[in-house]
Amino acid sequence: MLFWITHSKSTMLLTEQDNGGLFYPKAIKHLITGLYFMEISLLALFLLIRDAQGEAVCIAQACLMAFATVLTAVYHHLLRRAFDPLLLFSPVAGQHRLPRESSASSFHHKALRSSFIIRLPIDARGTGAAEASQIREELRGLDVVEDEATITPTGNLRLRSIGPV
Repeated sequence: MLFWITHSKSTMLLTEQDNGGLFYPKAIKHLITGLYFMEISLLALFLLIRDAQGEAVCIAQACLMAFATVLTAVYHHLLRRAFDPLLLFSPVAGQHRLPRESSASSFHHKALRSSFIIRLPIDARGTGAAEASQIREELRGLDVVEDEATITPTGNLRLRSIGPV
């Protein structure tokens, strides 16, 4: 059974398709699931240990494991609350839900068709312009826009009026 699970999941790693880094969050979820299983197993083992009179002797260790399980659950909740919106609304995650062949009946949202645009503000030191030129050289194919916002000398961001994006 374990060999079958390993073999069925290994085919995902051997494909030529780029998944945009979506395997990493899945690996973290599997890791946390294993951590829950380990903590609950240790908790149960600590509660099963008895002395010659039949009384539990590892109550303190069981309490520590229960506390560790609660801390893991809190961390897992905070992790999911922070990263699940990023995974749910990422353009890469949306592409997997679209059909492979485009047909007249399929709906393609504008956000999935549009290209990525990096918007940088203009500053007095020219840092934004230098960063924009560096990004243009390194990441060909991405649009870099630097005339839609300005950083004032006091550090405030001032947006220019632009049309619909």
